[in-house]
Amino acid sequence: EGHRNFSYTFSDFRLKWESHTEFSSYTLARATASADAFSDPPHRYLPQAWLQQLRGLVMVATHLFVEKHDQQEVDAGRLRSLFSGPVIAGSHTVGARAEVWSDFRVRADGFSRFLVRDIDLLFMQTGRLAQRLVEIETYRTIALLGLPQAQVNQPRIREIEDELSTLTQEMGTANSPDDEFALMQSLMTLAARVEAMSLASNNRFAAAQAYWRIVQARIADIRERRIEGYPTIAEFMDRRLVPAIEFCATINARQQNLAERVAHASDLLRTRVSINQERQNSAILASLNRRAKVQLRLQQAVEGFSTVAISYYVVGLVGYFSKGLKTLGLGVN
Repeated sequence: EGHRNFSYTFSDFRLKWESHTEFSSYTLARATASADAFSDPPHRYLPQAWLQQLRGLVMVATHLFVEKHDQQEVDAGRLRSLFSGPVIAGSHTVGARAEVWSDFRVRADGFSRFLVRDIDLLFMQTGRLAQRLVEIETYRTIALLGLPQAQVNQPRIREIEDELSTLTQEMGTANSPDDEFALMQSLMTLAARVEAMSLASNNRFAAAQAYWRIVQARIADIRERRIEGYPTIAEFMDRRLVPAIEFCATINARQQNLAERVAHASDLLRTRVSINQERQNSAILASLNRRAKVQLRLQQAVEGFSTVAISYYVVGLVGYFSKGLKTLGLGVN
């Protein structure tokens, strides 16, 4: 407890457990006197009840058999008896000190197979080579976990792209604030769908790329050399794994591009709404300006009428005063 790995040596085999970011690995190594490869798998000596508990939880199971090279070329018939896949990959590795063979096919027992023929491996090279091969198979399989997610996202992306194209065309025909409000609501719904899809898959796609880089690094570590007539492990991965990894990367790029397009369409619609609002505000200001001018003219007219009325009353008062002076005989006409 508290450790991320441990190893335990039994009487005739060794068990090693390691905790990784997304999975745990169990490695069981056992020496055997049998010359028949894969006939005596070590997991047969584990508690079967414990193995039953792992059903549905195992992502990768690999059986790797190391035998001493007999200085003869490997027999094609023997390879066909050991591997059932249509393509068998083989190569000289570790400076031609070993041969590695596999078809990367999961058999009925749930295990894939690697055959290592030890030509002249140095001390500890056998263990390192075995570890690299197991890691290639492990990270290859885990990298492919992004493929089902990409296959699920592809029709969703196509559907959202079609809806976005339709909404973009409708933006040119929207003639009322209600139409613009409905378009904005639709764009917000699309943006939420894209964001939810990205959150559910971005980590998986990033992990696929990271695991693929690990696979490439491990293949480089074993330093392959071609065996005539057979593809190398690197060539096998280029044909079988790279298309899936590139498909995941493409779907991830389409998701990001789609999110940018939805955001761009929303910005365009907001700009359109802002321009219409500015036009309405300008019209309101022009109307207020016209009303202010009318009010000014009315005020000027009222002031003019007031001046006339005041003048009329003043003249009347002067007239009454003058008539009074005339009556008094003061000589005022």
